[in-house]
Amino acid sequence: MKRLSLFCLLILFCSLAHAQFVQIAEGPVFPDPIPGVSKILQMKNGNTMFLHINPDTAWNIHVYEAQYKAKTETYIEPAFGKLKSGNVEGIFEIKADAVVMISNTDENAVTLYRLIIDGTTGKLKEEKQIASLKINPAKKGDSKMIAAPQPGVYVRKDPNSENYAVTITNVFVSDTSKRIEIILFGNDNKEINRASYSSSTEKYKYMQYVDMAVIGAEKVAALVYGYNIKDKDEKEGELIFVTLDKGTKTIVTNEMDYSNDLVMDRGITRYDPKTKRLLMLSTANVKSESGKSSAYLGFIDLSSRKLLTNTIVPGEKLEKKYGEVFGKGSEYLAVPQNLFINDNGTVTVIFEEMETLKEKNGVGQSVRNVAVITYDNDVELKSNYFIPMDHYIADKPLQSFYQSAREFTGQEFLKDNQFKSGVYISDGHISAVLLNDTELNIGTSNYKAARFKEINNADAFYYLLGGNTAVPRRQYVFGKPADNDNHKTGVFTVYDYDRANNVLVTLKTEKDGEHSGVKMVWLQPN
Repeated sequence: MKRLSLFCLLILFCSLAHAQFVQIAEGPVFPDPIPGVSKILQMKNGNTMFLHINPDTAWNIHVYEAQYKAKTETYIEPAFGKLKSGNVEGIFEIKADAVVMISNTDENAVTLYRLIIDGTTGKLKEEKQIASLKINPAKKGDSKMIAAPQPGVYVRKDPNSENYAVTITNVFVSDTSKRIEIILFGNDNKEINRASYSSSTEKYKYMQYVDMAVIGAEKVAALVYGYNIKDKDEKEGELIFVTLDKGTKTIVTNEMDYSNDLVMDRGITRYDPKTKRLLMLSTANVKSESGKSSAYLGFIDLSSRKLLTNTIVPGEKLEKKYGEVFGKGSEYLAVPQNLFINDNGTVTVIFEEMETLKEKNGVGQSVRNVAVITYDNDVELKSNYFIPMDHYIADKPLQSFYQSAREFTGQEFLKDNQFKSGVYISDGHISAVLLNDTELNIGTSNYKAARFKEINNADAFYYLLGGNTAVPRRQYVFGKPADNDNHKTGVFTVYDYDRANNVLVTLKTEKDGEHSGVKMVWLQPN
């Protein structure tokens, strides 16, 4: 048995040592997108679509055939025109077409629009207003109203079907039965069901949306944090489980006993079709520990509507490595950014440290030190990997779980921020993190990363996760540059990963005089 185990480990080591990202194909170079939001979709008909959305100008759509050839490039000008404060709420595929959900907020209302774009021609097939809700602005000096959650619209698609849902929240509406409304859509983009929250007693004045999961055409399961504001603007409340079932006209709610000692901050949910449980990854402030923030992984049984939650930590091995790099006694103060359910029932959580930076030119943010940690069903740590990095995000600080949001809404192009952060992928056998980094960090032995601010001296790298090494080996994605003027970076924050076929589509920078820009590349780790 020992010999067999050693043999298996040797095979694993050799496969990891020789694994690489093979470029399957690449598209033609096109200019760097102007400010806006970009997303890539690998369509079920074999096509690939690149969308760049700017609320102030025409949208740019590229369609590539199944053979990776550029087919069409179109421009779309929505009928709603220039938006005062536009925000992309979701970009996803329904029946080989792209669906874009975009909201606009002005002084009086929040409005949600849906645009359906043909997945073959790139032309606009339909534009429709889905929802609109009035805003009651807070009165000057009313701190409780200012602290209350503002009206909002939220969109999620089921990754296992072609159903999606919209949740509308408005704590200021006079009709309390309309404080939460859920709309479920089918694969024909038509409403399957719509219902509102209804309660004769109002225990909590405010409702903070957390996240939701769409479970086929049968159910929408959402989480909200209901609370009241006490003296000194302190929140006191409870997590509420909200469900809408197909064929019913009422929303069912119940409190989840999250904890009397916790004040919910943020969270994300995922539905596991194998165990039929809803997973919740959240951050909360612990009142008994002077408001210290901690991360929690919870499981909700849909039949019993009960929540089991556990504190999650990076683990001793990672903390030890962190201490070696940053000094004895240093604490890894990371927040969760994303959640993945693995085929074997384990759960992988992505952590990063985040720090707001005040500089002469404004407020920026440092996103540092990735941790990829896997837990089993009992929330026992199975593996943890640490990737030292320090990326500077300019002007628009990110919030926890930004990576989860990016998967659904796309990446904003702003002051080279699209080159910062990274992406985690796994097909169940090979797992990796891809990111750009400055050449100052190439070949360093102490793992303490220099800050990456400018892309001129950066390259694209990947880190294969496997074995017992805490810090994975860095390897070039597009090959080692021949000289200092030939650096190769990727826009890994704009991507789509086909897990079933193990194909990653992303953007690669091209530096060639008049032909500089970006191009689509199809990569396969093997």
